[in-house]
Formats: sequence, C-alpha cells, structure tokens
Amino acid sequence: FEHITSDEIEEGGKSRGGRSNEQYVIGTLKSDLIKRCTSFTDDDEEFIQIVLEKYNEGVIPKNITKRIKQKIEKEGEALKVLAVLKREIPGRLLGIRHTGGSEGFISKREVILSEWLAGEK
Repeated sequence: FEHITSDEIEEGGKSRGGRSNEQYVIGTLKSDLIKRCTSFTDDDEEFIQIVLEKYNEGVIPKNITKRIKQKIEKEGEALKVLAVLKREIPGRLLGIRHTGGSEGFISKREVILSEWLAGEK
C-alpha cells in the first residue's frame, strides 16, 4: 500500500523504444570523427551542440533518427555526417529559423570586409 501511494516516481522500469538508433547518432556526434574535424566552422560546431541538446531533451522523433542513422552509417567523413544532419532535421525542431536558403542555419555573426588602398596622391 505504501509503495502504491508514495509520491516518488520510479526512474527504472520500462525503457523507451528506438533508443539504439538514438544512441548510435549521439555516439557518432560525440566520437573522435566529429571532435577532431578541423573543417567545421563555429556555426557547424554550434549546430552539433544544439542537435545533441535536442536529443537529450527527446525532441527529435524516432523516424528522423532512423533515417539519419541509415545515412551516416555509410559516411566516413565528418562533413558528410554534418550535411546529413542539416538535411534531415527540420529547423523547427531545433528552434532555427529558415530563410529559404539551402543551408537552413542562420548565423548571428556578421563579417565585414573592407580594404584601404594607399595611393600616390
């Protein structure tokens, strides 16, 4: 009777289905393949962190995770894995706005290019 009426929620028990695909994708994102890639920009690294956070929150659906796993199993390059993530995960799940561009990830940074020419005048 005490067990049934207690306010505590047991953490164990049933495990959520589809965890193996999710574990595989998370493991790949935390692997040395991704961590040691020097070709990533700051935006790419931030995107990967957002994806990991959303996996921890359970936001990304199982069917998307399954498609991602199937596609990244074939890839051996970190940039191709990143491309699969950007292509398969809708921005609305990550809280990222789309502007109609092919990239889909909007940077908050702005690059200003300027040049100063010294003439003979």
